[in-house]
Parts: sequence; C-alpha cells; structure tokens
Amino acid sequence: MNILLAEDEKAMSMAISAVLTHSGYTVDTVQNGAEAVEAAAQKPYDCLIFDIMMPIKDGVTALSEIRQSGNETPAIFLTAKSEVDDRIMGLDAGADDYLTKPFAMGELLARIRTSLRHSNRLYTTDSLYIRPYRYEDLVLDFSKRELTLDKQPVHLTPIEYKIVSYLAQNSGK
Repeated sequence: MNILLAEDEKAMSMAISAVLTHSGYTVDTVQNGAEAVEAAAQKPYDCLIFDIMMPIKDGVTALSEIRQSGNETPAIFLTAKSEVDDRIMGLDAGADDYLTKPFAMGELLARIRTSLRHSNRLYTTDSLYIRPYRYEDLVLDFSKRELTLDKQPVHLTPIEYKIVSYLAQNSGK
C-alpha cells in the first residue's frame, strides 16, 4: 500500500515514514503542500497523510485542490491545530480523519487501516483481483497499481486507475 506523507518537519517526517515502512507501507514524503498536490497527480496512493501548517501551500489548500481534481484517496490530517473549528475546517476540506499532535503511532496506524477499510477502494489485498489482470498485451497489476501495455508502463491518474481497475474487475459483465 502506497502512502503520501506531507510533513515539513524533517524529524517528524522521518519518524512517521520509518514506522509506516516498518509496518509494511511504501511511503513517499514531501515537504510542502505544493509538492503534495504534484505527487498526488503523478501517482495513485492508497492514503494521504498531511500536516496542515506547511510552507508554500498549507495542507487544507493542498487537499482541497486534490479533491477538486476528482481524487478521492482517503486522507488524514496530522496536525498541531487542535481547536474544534480547525477540525471542522479540515474535515470540510475533504479529510476523512483528523489526528492532533502529539499522537501515538499505534493510533495513526489504526486510523490508516480504518480509512482504507472504509474507503470505497476497488480492490483489497483479500480480493480475488489481487492477481494481475491480463488481456492480450495489457497487464493491470493491482498490488502495484501499475498498468503496462506491450511491457511499457502507462501513467494513469488516480481517477483513470479507478476506472481501468473497475472495468478489469467487471470484465465480461
């Protein structure tokens, strides 16, 4: 499972990334909201974890832009902003969950699992579709979220990936 972590505090980013990697996730880290928007457009992720207070573009703005592009990847805000109005703003911006700092790593892991479980994902690791879907020279690898055609990788936006995986899972219907 791929996670995008947007956290500008280097030590915090490294600690979270280490725990997530140890827990079996693949983690891409970025330092600001602008990089988060760009990364989310370039690669499909299973979960987004964003700090709110980041340079260049804050997490709320970044997530709002990602949501406007049609990306519905589960998102968790991980932030020091703990007021009720802050939580409301974050959830209204499109977050699925909101966790305030300081936090327990075990709780973050549980919230990631919950977000993934409750999300409207088109595949799960328990799915019959975990094996790659093949049609002539087209291969859709669900575990890697990769599409290849004639053994060449094809870049898909998150929405394109959802559409292709839905069609593959429902082929013949």
